[in-house]
Amino acid sequence: MSTKSSNQTSSQSSELPQASCPAYSTEEKLVECPICFTTLKDSFVTPCQHTFCYECISKHLETKSTCPSCGSYLVMSLLKPNYEVDEAVRIYEERKRKKRTRSNSYSIAADLQQLMSQVDNLSAEELSALIEDLKGKKEQRERTERREDQFLLYEFLQQAISKKETTIQRLQEELEVLLQSRSYLEFESPLLRQWKDNWLEEHMHSSSSLHMNRRQRIVEHFDYLEERFYSLHSQERKSESNCIGVVLNTFREDLYKFSKYSGLHCKAILKHAEIPNISNIISSIEFDRDSEYIATAGVTKRIRIFEFGNILESVLDTHYPVKEMVSPTKLSCLSWNSYIHNHLLSSDYEGVVTLWDAITGQTLSEFEEHEKRIWCVDFSKVEPTRFASASDDGKVKIWSSLQLNSVSTIENRANVCCVQFHPTVEHLICFGSADHQVYMYDLRQTKQALQVLRGHRKAVSSIKFLNDFHLVSASTDNTLKLWNVSQSTVQRTFQGHQNEKNFVGLSTNEEYIACGSENNAVYVYYKEISIPMLLYQMNSENPLTGEETRDTTHFVSSVCWCPKRTQLIVVANSQGTIKVLEMIPGS
Repeated sequence: MSTKSSNQTSSQSSELPQASCPAYSTEEKLVECPICFTTLKDSFVTPCQHTFCYECISKHLETKSTCPSCGSYLVMSLLKPNYEVDEAVRIYEERKRKKRTRSNSYSIAADLQQLMSQVDNLSAEELSALIEDLKGKKEQRERTERREDQFLLYEFLQQAISKKETTIQRLQEELEVLLQSRSYLEFESPLLRQWKDNWLEEHMHSSSSLHMNRRQRIVEHFDYLEERFYSLHSQERKSESNCIGVVLNTFREDLYKFSKYSGLHCKAILKHAEIPNISNIISSIEFDRDSEYIATAGVTKRIRIFEFGNILESVLDTHYPVKEMVSPTKLSCLSWNSYIHNHLLSSDYEGVVTLWDAITGQTLSEFEEHEKRIWCVDFSKVEPTRFASASDDGKVKIWSSLQLNSVSTIENRANVCCVQFHPTVEHLICFGSADHQVYMYDLRQTKQALQVLRGHRKAVSSIKFLNDFHLVSASTDNTLKLWNVSQSTVQRTFQGHQNEKNFVGLSTNEEYIACGSENNAVYVYYKEISIPMLLYQMNSENPLTGEETRDTTHFVSSVCWCPKRTQLIVVANSQGTIKVLEMIPGS
């Protein structure tokens, strides 16, 4: 996926300075919803510049198609988030809270001052009686506070005991699971029973260096693997099959796939930049149908196609493209047709989708309906003439390469950052939005989303299907999420990489997930474990000495697994350097 700034993908949500807020009475009116007459919540603005709570205007538009304030024509698709008003509401609520605090302080001070003025008029006898009365009230208050403290202490101890009892019960259950699992393995493998007393010594003596390397990786990430083991048992209990053998076989496979590789090795380097030390962000890398060619594109306004085999075999860092196409504006994304070998799509910052003949380098068609920059294009893998585009204008357009007009349009209430067709179902499509959500639509009925996947805290920058039932999403909240699209649930959240403002790329194969990072590194995750499995730092090279130095001023901007050779991944960064990395087994 492309590299983009998150302040470009979301509607301009700049903070309102304190000095720009009007007087209190006017401010109170500005942050009030004209429908419910309370402070605005999740405000949305109409084309006629009236702002309402999202829930209020949604209910209103269920029965009417007019603006409640002026009567202008209005439907849901015309609404846009009003981030400026949301910020004004936040400032207004904070100001109210501070005013209430000051008011309470002034009230107590005034009461004390009034009391002291009354005391001045009392006689000595009256003052003595008042003091005795106050002493009694003080003692009563102290007894009450001691009793309350005792109750609080008792409640704390009760909760602590209950928590520890729950922990003991959980540990006993987990220990029972482990003992049953060990017994099952000993029954399955008589050799393990023979080694029961001195298993570690025998194991260390007979293990290969590769095996020891894998064992070290398991020890380093033991807590996360243990969590995965217990989650598998929990899932098995819910299914009521309670088969230890199934759980152990699944977990054995997880251990193998997580510990199989020990690192990423640079197999080839492709220097893409003509001029060093300038911005040369590569926003997209795509393999062709047969993994024979890779196409790259970015801010240099050029699509370059390289023969992948030559890159791997050559000892040189400088490679010339077999074909180069020039665009009039910056490019954001590429998509290669999985059936028609020479069809390659590109999207650009002017809102144009271009269909290229990758063999001749000629433009076949241009599709120009979007009003703003397009972030993503995607060819359907099921229907070769169908493709989709996602844009800052809040629209996803479905196209056919056989006609210039779009086939249909999905209206979204916020900028759309990424889009992808379902890999096997031709009428399903997903897209990620600046409103932090992922949407799935049925193209046979686009008035309402089939599913809405909620969980990210910032813009969803990239999405990729892992398989028919699972989707991976990347966000500028520093996380990836694995979704079960059939159940609309998050199965796992991946954390470790850095991603807060740039779009750093996302790619999946059947087992592994790769993404870039703003510390100029690429991260590889195994789909069942939430922490990074592998990391590779994209260092900078001194053009005179050839020495590599750590460089975190740039960021990884695009990643792409090789479809035919799944241990290879092509990685690019904002400096214009492309590397072919290979996952290597431990040695």
